[in-house]
Amino acid sequence: MADYLLVHGAGQGAWSWGRVWGYLTAPVQHPPRLHTPRRANKVYPLDLPGHGANADRGSTARVSLEECVQAIIGAVEREGLKDVVLVGHGFAGLPLLQAAQQLPHPPKRLVLIAGIVPDSQRSMLAVFPPRTRKAFQILKALSRVARQDLRLPRWVITHYLCNGIDPM
Repeated sequence: MADYLLVHGAGQGAWSWGRVWGYLTAPVQHPPRLHTPRRANKVYPLDLPGHGANADRGSTARVSLEECVQAIIGAVEREGLKDVVLVGHGFAGLPLLQAAQQLPHPPKRLVLIAGIVPDSQRSMLAVFPPRTRKAFQILKALSRVARQDLRLPRWVITHYLCNGIDPM
């Protein structure tokens, strides 16, 4: 039986995996019997730096890709996940791929749900259509002028960054 590490997309947190976590940790039969097998050994939803429970540690604008990769590797080691299945949504695709390469033992599986993985030497923003890229560039310029972090409206996060998937 495998262990699962669940990594959220942009603008979300570990809370976004609630239903998946419940499905994976629930007994196979209801009502459960003694010694009923579960679908997974350990299921660990991770909050990336600047998200979820870690949101108070600073803005996501200052979070680097390497910090996210190290958070994933650290969670696998800290939680003692064996035969790990790495599961990521949206923008978690790239850090998951890099973490999978750097883990001491390769993951059993890598699952990307609407995973955004740009071509080599291209930015994450490069995978979006031209109009969407332009809108993000304008928002970034406005945030520099206002000297505040870039704050996207919830509908932008849901529609573009969550690929239309319900953020809950």
